[in-house]
Amino acid sequence: MKRLDLGRTGLLLVSSLLLATLWIAPSRGSSVGTWSISEEKKISISGVSAYVEKISATADRVWRSDGMPSPGAPIPSVADCDSNGNCTPVSLRSQFGNDVTIVTLRDGSRRAYFVSMSTSGKVIVSAKMTADGLGHEATINTPITASMQQKAWGVPDAVLLPDGRVRIYYVDKSEQGRCPEIIKSATSSDATGTTFTIDEGTRLTGGWVDTHMMRAEAGNWLLLTSTGPGCAPQRLALFSSTDGLTFTQLGSFLSSSDYNRLDPYTYKIDENTYKLYFTASGLGKELSGPYELRSALLTYTPPAPSPSPTPTPTISPTSTPTPTVAASVTPTSTPSAEASPSPSIATTSTPVSAVKKTITCVKGKTTKKVTGVAPKCPKGFKKKA
Repeated sequence: MKRLDLGRTGLLLVSSLLLATLWIAPSRGSSVGTWSISEEKKISISGVSAYVEKISATADRVWRSDGMPSPGAPIPSVADCDSNGNCTPVSLRSQFGNDVTIVTLRDGSRRAYFVSMSTSGKVIVSAKMTADGLGHEATINTPITASMQQKAWGVPDAVLLPDGRVRIYYVDKSEQGRCPEIIKSATSSDATGTTFTIDEGTRLTGGWVDTHMMRAEAGNWLLLTSTGPGCAPQRLALFSSTDGLTFTQLGSFLSSSDYNRLDPYTYKIDENTYKLYFTASGLGKELSGPYELRSALLTYTPPAPSPSPTPTPTISPTSTPTPTVAASVTPTSTPSAEASPSPSIATTSTPVSAVKKTITCVKGKTTKKVTGVAPKCPKGFKKKA
């Protein structure tokens, strides 16, 4: 936690670099993906409360607090660090306080927020930045104050809201017990980010400190934070929100418990990758340090797309053609003198018996009678009419 009043200085040499993975539901949709920390490396400066800006393709400007505070608001340290973690000091032209955080307003101007201390107490102030980003104009007090005796307080994280106003998240201590730290907030009245009202209620309770808002979109917020020193080892965790006021923890912890990880800050590289800076300290050194700055990658891996189910073919039954019933043809009987019964219509017809007839044939004075189904007169005879 960013407690400069406890004197966090020096370097920490930690031998193990363990990778921790958090399974969470992304802010949009219900599928599950993973957030993971990788490529942890030490950088050549120490301190706490890092605020980082990418200033070129290969360099980051790192603001951090690394001294014992005293009345008069100590100047924080600033350095430009390359991709290998080698840092070069940068001189400031104005006196800043501890825990600097900077917001770019909608009009393009930039405003810094930090903790200023005096004999009367501690207060979070704001000031418009100079064009070169190394100085500021006159400071304006916010209503966020505390006595000099209050420990574990402040550590502002200023965020531009979707509507253009500014919200400051900060650490307070109102709960009792092992994990007393809470997160509260104050919101500006307009887009100038100068006049604030403390928001009702608390954002997080139960020992959470040092917030960093990774994303503040309408209905889609993502907050990175760490547990407090009373809940050691200090571990990083993610929370989501739809309004920036009520948060739900995503899964368990983002980091493992091999050493303390706190004071996180990120900037976006691409849609699923963030550059992460954080403070590290050894187990049991939560309140004494030394405190080391580290960089890493924080990566979201979307869930593998579910294979499209093979469609079950709909088998249309092959219709059996309706047989065409041909009308049975009843054979026409050869007329006879006897009445023939009316034939019944049936699939198989019964043959009708052939009817014989007799004809008279004559040849001169000779007469013959011929009987048959189709009688014919012999050669030389003619049928008698």
